[in-house]
Amino acid sequence: MKDLEKIYDEQISPLMEQILDICKKNALPVFAEFQYSDDGFCKSIIDNPESHIMLTHLDVISQCIEQDGVNIDKYMIWCTREAKKVGHSSMYLNLAGVPELPTDSAKENE
Repeated sequence: MKDLEKIYDEQISPLMEQILDICKKNALPVFAEFQYSDDGFCKSIIDNPESHIMLTHLDVISQCIEQDGVNIDKYMIWCTREAKKVGHSSMYLNLAGVPELPTDSAKENE
């Protein structure tokens, strides 16, 4: 991939600053991530207690990026840990033996 960091810095970043200011002033949740080179990323996130959980998932997935893609194991470990704290309704987590209701020990480890 062509390195586009200069374009991001000069043209996109100033616009993102404006967008993020508007979002902050209006408590508008946002997640944006730009890839400007093979391994260069710039991420912005504005979250609040009323945000959809998807914003958190996008943030976590972006932290699992590795050279060959997303490390799904890191993401699933996070999902399992969160499910133990807050509960879930996932058939996949049920198959993995993760209890549907939050466990006391998971809450204590927060």
